[in-house]
Amino acid sequence: MFTSRKTLVRCGLIFFIAVNILYFLYAAYFQYVWHDEVFVLLHLSGHTIDELTAVLFDGRIKSIGELKQFQGINLDRGFPDTLYSVYSGPNYDLPLYYSLLWILARIFGNSDLVLRGFSVLIWFGLLWAVYRLSFQLFKNQKIALLTAFLVFISPRFTGYALGIWEYGLYAFIATLSSFLFLKALESSHSREYRDWLLYGLSIVAGLYTHVFFIFIFLFHILYFFSNRDRFSELAKKYSSRIWLGSFLIYSIWLTRIFYRRVSVFSWSKGRWPWEKLIDRWITTFAGFFPDIPFIPTGVASFTNYALVSLILFSLFYLARKTDRKISSFALLLTGIPFLGLLILDIVLDFRYTVVGRFYLPSFIGISLAIAFLLSEGLQYYRIITSIALVLLTIFGLISRVPNPPEGNRFLGYGSNLPNAYPIINRSHKPLIIAESWLDGLPLIQVTDPNTEYLFWKPSIKISLPTLQTRFSDIFILTPSEKLKQEIERSDGRLKPTENTALWRVEK
Repeated sequence: MFTSRKTLVRCGLIFFIAVNILYFLYAAYFQYVWHDEVFVLLHLSGHTIDELTAVLFDGRIKSIGELKQFQGINLDRGFPDTLYSVYSGPNYDLPLYYSLLWILARIFGNSDLVLRGFSVLIWFGLLWAVYRLSFQLFKNQKIALLTAFLVFISPRFTGYALGIWEYGLYAFIATLSSFLFLKALESSHSREYRDWLLYGLSIVAGLYTHVFFIFIFLFHILYFFSNRDRFSELAKKYSSRIWLGSFLIYSIWLTRIFYRRVSVFSWSKGRWPWEKLIDRWITTFAGFFPDIPFIPTGVASFTNYALVSLILFSLFYLARKTDRKISSFALLLTGIPFLGLLILDIVLDFRYTVVGRFYLPSFIGISLAIAFLLSEGLQYYRIITSIALVLLTIFGLISRVPNPPEGNRFLGYGSNLPNAYPIINRSHKPLIIAESWLDGLPLIQVTDPNTEYLFWKPSIKISLPTLQTRFSDIFILTPSEKLKQEIERSDGRLKPTENTALWRVEK
């Protein structure tokens, strides 16, 4: 009986892994390069934003081939150029993810499958790290498997498994460093030095991955001091030295603050009203669970409240039923990233907590609490646990069913150009006029090779009669009033297409 159950579990794991590999291969092929990813690919190319804008807004029409030099690895730019691009950028980006991606792209090429495949590998690494963290904390394989399963089916993590950005690596290193931290605290004398060294390396890696990893750094310090009477003198000595050394190494990158003015996600400036903010928090935390299909809109709001209540109850149950050493770890892991950002929101007038990816490690803490509740809290109600797991599995698999390519390619916000490329590609020789390179550059990945681009600023004069002799159609991306006036000055007339972000110039 035991052997057959073990075989069933293994078959189930193989099935889920196979489903996800197929899902990711499909989605990676059809995924659209959007706003944030354009920044990543620009850094990868080794060009700076100043260099990009100087070339794009020189008044000349550009081919797709000319523009692609700014989107991915370049033969004429090396690794130091990529580091400088990240270092000199206006956002407070950190270099580890870009360095790893540069090495991978240099070896295997710039294809979407390679660039997004790196994120998929990180996602599978995250599942392993979650399992190891949970097992290290609870010393229970069943809870560890449940924790990894919850992360496996959670859209909160799957959504970042395909992105060309650092958030998957951020979640992975946050989880890995937390596991190595627990392991170092509990290591035997003969392995103590090695375990603390690995933990120190993971902290440095995290600090060089994402700016908000500082909250994981803070979480480890608070956890240690809240339980310091339970740790050895050697642990106290090693931990203090590692934290100091890690921060000193991290301070090398802090010098960029003196190089030029930088911002930390300045687009998040401006706090929302509390009612709207709380509603977003509920939606974000409920988004840890897979969507329930075919549910009416009115019921969905009630479901979100129920799911958030389940999260709060699981955290409360964990705090009541486990040792302080366990409960404080899970509660601090859940609370510190979110509450740290909330303090920044209140003090500095930001809205960081609106963006769930900024506090992804909090959802690791939530998965620990829910896994403990399902395993231990409902052990006398196994039928409830079984039904819950079956439903989570079904909903998780349904969420993997891909949209048609036309819809899937433009998932995500930021570009304001969903499904623009089919309209453009119906033209024989189109010209696209854009005011923002963040709008224009994503389209070079999906428009036909004969498409050309003109990036406009007010000092550039447009001669429509000349352009209309060269191109079969002229499209405008999200035109401003100034651009509309420039088109009218050249005796042109704008007509909206079925896409609200795309306009056509009438002949």
